[in-house]
Amino acid sequence: QDPDLIERCQATARRVSNGELVLDDALAEIGSLAWNSDPNMPVYLQCLFLEHAIRLGIDSLIAPALQRYRILADTGQTPDRRATRLLHYAVAVNLSFRHLEDPFEALTAVAEALMSASATVQVERSPRLVRDMHFVLGRTFENAAIWRPDLLDQARNALKTGLSFDVLTHERDPRGRAYSDLGNVLSKLAALGASIPTKQIVECYEEALTLLDSTLPFSRAMALNNFAIYLIERRGGNLPSALDVERALAFALEGLDLLRDQAQERRSPSRSLFAVLHQTHGNALRA
Repeated sequence: QDPDLIERCQATARRVSNGELVLDDALAEIGSLAWNSDPNMPVYLQCLFLEHAIRLGIDSLIAPALQRYRILADTGQTPDRRATRLLHYAVAVNLSFRHLEDPFEALTAVAEALMSASATVQVERSPRLVRDMHFVLGRTFENAAIWRPDLLDQARNALKTGLSFDVLTHERDPRGRAYSDLGNVLSKLAALGASIPTKQIVECYEEALTLLDSTLPFSRAMALNNFAIYLIERRGGNLPSALDVERALAFALEGLDLLRDQAQERRSPSRSLFAVLHQTHGNALRA
């Protein structure tokens, strides 16, 4: 993506949040930047703008931006294009659902839309798209399980389905993040009483860290934080071992080092994760 275009999207979103511009006028302004005659170009630019507006984390902007995004996501002229827009919309909802009035309803609606759209896409033609829809579906069910823990089983199934796409095993970042998510889901199921060996959970996190090296700093830092949290949890009422605490401290410190420069950017995902890693490090010190 063009850095200048992204900056334009972010600057326009700030104008909306400051009351200088109405959201619908901002969408029209961004759509007018289309540089070719492709009728899909204005919608692409508007979706891009809404995605970055939501990522800024401005409370007053998130709900109306998601409403507009949902409408645009349904405008794809082909099954693949519509599914791609729904996929990006689903990612936006998963990033911001806590800001919504009814987050559970939003997440379950996203899950239904993803399942419906994925059924219209030919796996042989678009394996990456279908795989990514399963990955995001898994994250959606995991987040919805905050209110309905029974949805963790569907989260596990969706993530495992996505990871079963052998033709895409060379893609480290999406697979690494999915393994980290699967570790989270399995650990939550185990905490609810499911018979899941600790070894299976640890292997998911370790596979995630094998796939996500330092060239993927944000994804690796997220996986490090997830693994560290798991290591210092009390399982079966027992305190974590000294070795687990030591590993958790090392993981949190590595994650902080990876994000130190990126965390200087205001309202960036790296800044938020940097704060979470500090909290995890503090929890490990007290474990």
